[in-house]
Amino acid sequence: MTPGRPFLIAIVAIAVTALAACAGTTPTGPPAETVVPITSFDAVKGKWAGVVRRMAPASPREDLVELTVGEDGTYRFMTARTIGVLQGAASWPLKDGALSSASDHGSANYRLVDRGGKRVLKVDAVDREGHRYSADLTR
Repeated sequence: MTPGRPFLIAIVAIAVTALAACAGTTPTGPPAETVVPITSFDAVKGKWAGVVRRMAPASPREDLVELTVGEDGTYRFMTARTIGVLQGAASWPLKDGALSSASDHGSANYRLVDRGGKRVLKVDAVDREGHRYSADLTR
């Protein structure tokens, strides 16, 4: 055996071991989401919170939002923004297992999903200027 051969055998053995270790792992991503139909306001009542992101046109700004839903479909929201606090209240109609709202300022759709055993209220909104926003709210 030549002096370099043991070194080459060791490198090959390490590479095979590393490849075998990698082959046994699976990539982990976010848990799958399952849509949960909203059949009553009880499913979404309570306090939800999360971060609102502007999707289009994209913006690095993120605003914290807090949403409180009553069992009768009334809700209050508050968002802390760099320019101050924005807040409001209204009520939702419950239709086809989802919620939606609209005003002079824009519109929003709300879906309840199960993400790995955790309930998430997903919000997709468009303001009157056409900017799209998204938020995942949790209790």
